[in-house]
Amino acid sequence: MASGGTSFKGAFLYYMHDKDADTRERVAWTSVENMNTDSADKAWRVMAYTAGKQERLKEASGQSRAGRKLEKPVFAFSLAWHPEQSPDAGHMLEAARSALKKLGLEDHEAVIIAHEDEPQKHVHIVVNRVHPITGMAGDIRNSKRKLSDFAREYERENGKVYCDAREKNFERRQQGNESFYEDPVLAEAWKRSRNGSEFKELLDASGYALAQGRKRIVVVDPHGKIHNPARLLKNVKAADLRGRMSDLDLFALQDADQVAADIRERIKREQPGRDSANGDREVADRSDSRSEAEADRADEKAAEPELGPEASEGHGTGTEQESKPVPPKEKSAFEQLAEQQGQELRERHRMERQRHIEQLRARIVTSKHRLRAYHELEERKAKLLQLRRRIDEAPLWKRLCGFTRKDRVEMQSQLTTYRREVSQFRASVEHVREDCRRSLNEMGLRQELEKERFERSIERLREREDQPRDRLEIALARASERAASRQRDQGRER
Repeated sequence: MASGGTSFKGAFLYYMHDKDADTRERVAWTSVENMNTDSADKAWRVMAYTAGKQERLKEASGQSRAGRKLEKPVFAFSLAWHPEQSPDAGHMLEAARSALKKLGLEDHEAVIIAHEDEPQKHVHIVVNRVHPITGMAGDIRNSKRKLSDFAREYERENGKVYCDAREKNFERRQQGNESFYEDPVLAEAWKRSRNGSEFKELLDASGYALAQGRKRIVVVDPHGKIHNPARLLKNVKAADLRGRMSDLDLFALQDADQVAADIRERIKREQPGRDSANGDREVADRSDSRSEAEADRADEKAAEPELGPEASEGHGTGTEQESKPVPPKEKSAFEQLAEQQGQELRERHRMERQRHIEQLRARIVTSKHRLRAYHELEERKAKLLQLRRRIDEAPLWKRLCGFTRKDRVEMQSQLTTYRREVSQFRASVEHVREDCRRSLNEMGLRQELEKERFERSIERLREREDQPRDRLEIALARASERAASRQRDQGRER
């Protein structure tokens, strides 16, 4: 993935923070390249200063100042490993530097940022296209193809090819044909389906999930990665996708971020030691530690004095004790009730969140309709199309004599007004979206507080060992009823 931009500050605000937040929990480590500072927070200012002094750098280095001014000095791309791989920070840093060298940007100012918010290891590289000495702009033409070739060479050097489509595309390019990455699972589901329901069922059967993204319908793969399906299907446009998905109830689709988070959480539960299990050295270290621990236990056992008949009577030997099966400890009625109440609380929170998301989506749709009517976007667009048709269908002699000049002036005025109204419409919609996100975050905080209060009440009841268990169960039930009553009262107030 590669892209260009104009603002170093905007790029760093995104890559150096969590999504839609001021925290930095997803940032694992950073590395600053070709700058006189090691601080990633100061790096964007250095890069912005270098880009702003491009003309002076060219003059000082004797380069020609001719040519168009560089409008997008920011260049960013990312490198991602397969979820099975677990490279360390040093290996990832060397790979990022090799990718910069492949692009011919190894002498440019850059910051390498590693994130850990995805199931796969990945880094983001932000580069200043302006050379810090010559002031010349780095050539990023065919950067995606260069990065694809770099990834292909990297996989071959490391002994395993994870992306077969990249190999096929490379062969097509060698033969002079056009290359395009198409997800085989999505392509097969698209080919076999006739409507949105069948498409969704085929994806579910393959481990993929159809979900509602921030702006469009998206697909979440088995690794918890969110994709735009129109970009992974050959000769399929966004309009074609919307047409086939027309039979689906979009409000019934789950939120893409929530689906991806659930998948990643499940992967973590199923593979708790993925990072260490994929590293041969760590596996060997763990095996060595187990062997040493077993040897220590054997030495301690050999050093123990032998037990006489009286001491061993009624207890048995260590072998007999280890061979006896340990019966599972039964949970008390209080613990069973506490667990049941906790499950009911989690289920209630999930249902409340789902209902709240549906209400927020309905609010956004309603707000869009009202704002379109308020700004008269449809009427203004129809008037522009009418003026355009009148100008295009005017006879040639009217155009030569200037009879269409009045229509052209009016169309330019109407177009300026339409663009202004569209900009205001988008700003209002974004304000509604921000308000909805804030409402959803407040609901999450409220649920977290309720969960903490419930857990504290359980702990207090556990500490009161002098009470009979039936009284504890009654107190627990009453506390749960009071929490549910408070929640219902808050819902009525809202």
